[in-house]
Amino acid sequence: MNRAATGAAWLRDRAAAGSFLTRVGETCIAFPIDLHAYCLLPRHYHLLVRAEPDLLGAALAHLESESGFPGSAAPRAVPVAFGRHLMGVSRYIHLNPVDAGLVWRPEHWPYSSFRAYLGDVTAPGFVLTQAVLGRFGTIGARHRHRAYVYAGMDPGTRDGDGRPRWSALFRPGSSAEDFAWRIEPVLTLRARRPAPASSVTSLHRLAQAVADAFEVPVAALRSVRLGGPAAAVARGALVHAARAQGDHPLYEVAAFMGYASPAVTAAAAERFDRTLRLDRTLATRLNEALASAISPSL
Repeated sequence: MNRAATGAAWLRDRAAAGSFLTRVGETCIAFPIDLHAYCLLPRHYHLLVRAEPDLLGAALAHLESESGFPGSAAPRAVPVAFGRHLMGVSRYIHLNPVDAGLVWRPEHWPYSSFRAYLGDVTAPGFVLTQAVLGRFGTIGARHRHRAYVYAGMDPGTRDGDGRPRWSALFRPGSSAEDFAWRIEPVLTLRARRPAPASSVTSLHRLAQAVADAFEVPVAALRSVRLGGPAAAVARGALVHAARAQGDHPLYEVAAFMGYASPAVTAAAAERFDRTLRLDRTLATRLNEALASAISPSL
């Protein structure tokens, strides 16, 4: 199920998040429900639970009463089947902060259960990971699960609260909006199609603009073996630029740049973020590259 808060941002700081998660753990003890995944966002939270419908309603009422969650409308409960549907919904929940552009990789968002799936001993003990990890075998299940989640990464495809950008197309509470919520996690399981030629051409243009702005060869943006530290910074800038344009999925950028996976591509962008904090002139170069890439002269 997912729940949206009304008014101002609800998740203001770590203290508010920690307090809410404490109440979640207490609710799991007070009511016989199994919690498999969660994610908290500024005005939004997801819980993946197993419980009887009436009992679930009582548990949520208790949780929100105890935590002071400022929701008004009823929560949206979506039935989840075992198997691939369960896997897809779990991945969908853990990727919410990535899709919202809040972090580049899911383990860097402190308000979700993803670290429990990585085996972090400091993760809340009330998260039950066996139902999902069991789909990935026994030995090496955590590694295969992490690779599965990483494969769905696409930063910035939601708004800052983690809401799908299509949500504005439907009237709140309508049957069309409800159906869209139900099928979205399933759609992420579909095989990726090759990028259209126009997108590849656009990435070529963007790579040339970044290469010019950062004064490195274009070839160095498509191989980690070329160019040294300057090219490494430029590669991170290219990932940023591609995502800023908004029409290049991360898996497409990874394929274009020769990275092994979307997660490795995101790591390059994270390194650029850290460098950017030390050298603000890089932001000027990045903006120049974006402006040049959309110029008709190119």
